[in-house]
Amino acid sequence: MNLLRLYGDCLVKTFRVLGRSAWTLLLPMAYLALLAPIGALLGPLGIVGGLLSSLVFTALTASLLYVVSELVRGAPVRLKEMPQSARHYFWPIMNVAFVFWIASFFVNPLLARAPNGAALQIALYATLFVLFNAVPEVIYQKGEYGGIASIMGSVKFIQEYWIEWLIPNLALGATFWFGAQVLGRLPFALVIVPVATGALLLACLVFRGYLFQSLDGTGARQRALRQRFGGR
Repeated sequence: MNLLRLYGDCLVKTFRVLGRSAWTLLLPMAYLALLAPIGALLGPLGIVGGLLSSLVFTALTASLLYVVSELVRGAPVRLKEMPQSARHYFWPIMNVAFVFWIASFFVNPLLARAPNGAALQIALYATLFVLFNAVPEVIYQKGEYGGIASIMGSVKFIQEYWIEWLIPNLALGATFWFGAQVLGRLPFALVIVPVATGALLLACLVFRGYLFQSLDGTGARQRALRQRFGGR
């Protein structure tokens, strides 16, 4: 199976499963719509409000990750599951966020004092974005619930499959970005853009899930693909 066939197979699976649960495409927009009034309500509470807003954001992220995990494993997603959907991945996401918070607490002051600190910070964040890119998939497919374990699982995966993983992710990211710019020029953009970009976000996450599922544990095939396409 070459890369195009691999991506095509993941894309077909994505369309097929979303076709059976098309209503889930509206979830990202619905969650975004919830965040705005909650943020406005909690904002005047200062630090406490910020903490509560972070917990709400984590809960909504965990709920969305649950939906993605169910879609990737081919299970039907029902609306009645949503009130309990956040509990599955809330703490794994919190654990990862806590690791990042602790790291930033020590690293950011050092970068702020360093010459060219801003450039170093951008370079560091770009590197971390690549290495930690597969953390969501490691959480719900590998069952890694510890913060450090999830991060290291992503690093290991990216080290093995960075070519196969980053090519479609960069393409999807570009589609997401430029698509939003185009849609932003259309009439009723305030409605169209959140709906379309939210639906695309969910589709991208499901595609990533199938791609991770296909690549993980296929070292021999991965090496053959690299040799065929001139990689290491």
